[in-house]
Amino acid sequence: MSDIKNLYDKVLNAQAEIETVKNQINDALALGTPEGDEQALTLEATLDAAIVNEAKWHGLYDKLATANESKGTLKNFIPVQEEDIPDGEPEDLKVMNRADFEKLDPQKRKEFVRGGGRIK
Repeated sequence: MSDIKNLYDKVLNAQAEIETVKNQINDALALGTPEGDEQALTLEATLDAAIVNEAKWHGLYDKLATANESKGTLKNFIPVQEEDIPDGEPEDLKVMNRADFEKLDPQKRKEFVRGGGRIK
């Protein structure tokens, strides 16, 4: 069985690289100077390479995902989709009002949220 998680991570990293370059271009343009404009234009090649890299990894991921689909392995690595979330709320879900939540120290807040708690 192929390790699709590692490939999925490569796709996510490639997508993050595109976002990084886009942010660099936006930062350069925000300078509002001819130098900033020139810097943005020089980043075009970097953006092109990042897009090609993402397409390569995403294409391979799609092929492997399709190949593994019949084996049922994808459910272990693909993020939860909205349709996978059951309707209704579990009965043991903790609910706390905002004022009580604000009184908790940061560690307790984190534990409450990570433990499935909800603020109303």
